[in-house]
Order: sequence, then structure tokens, then C-alpha cells
Amino acid sequence: MSTLSPVSPNPASGVGTLKAPDGGPDLPAQRDKPFSRANLIQTLAGGYIPLIGATLVVVLPLLWMLLSSFKQPGEIVTTDLKILPQA
Repeated sequence: MSTLSPVSPNPASGVGTLKAPDGGPDLPAQRDKPFSRANLIQTLAGGYIPLIGATLVVVLPLLWMLLSSFKQPGEIVTTDLKILPQA
């Protein structure tokens, strides 16, 4: 079982890196403050907002199709959009 050496500062970027024991590529160090505001914004913008958008793109047409299946044919093709059927 191999272990990694302690974090050594990288003078070029100011960010610490972990040295791989076998001489392989350096591994990025863990974040200093995982619950900071910047990390929260990155997580929301890069992860959750695109997932919510993609989910809405898939689910809303399926919901509209399900609700339209209970409508009369005349209610489906009108320009007056009603979510629930009249009859």
C-alpha cells in the first residue's frame, strides 16, 4: 500500500500539490475552505443549475403530454392554453 507525501507548496501558483510516490504526475491538493461562498457558487453554476435545466427540458413536455391525454381533441389544438381539461 502506498502513501502520499505531505502537501508541498507550489511557488508558481501558490497552491499546494500532493507528490505521487512513484514519480507520477502531481495531484491537486484539497480545497482550503470547501464550504466557502466561491465553492458554493461554482457548485451551483457548474452542477445543479444545468441538471435542473436539463430535467425541466425532459419533464415538462412529458407532463404536458400526460395532461393533454385527458383533454378533448378540440381543447388540445386551441390557442387558448389551459393546463387542466374543461370536461
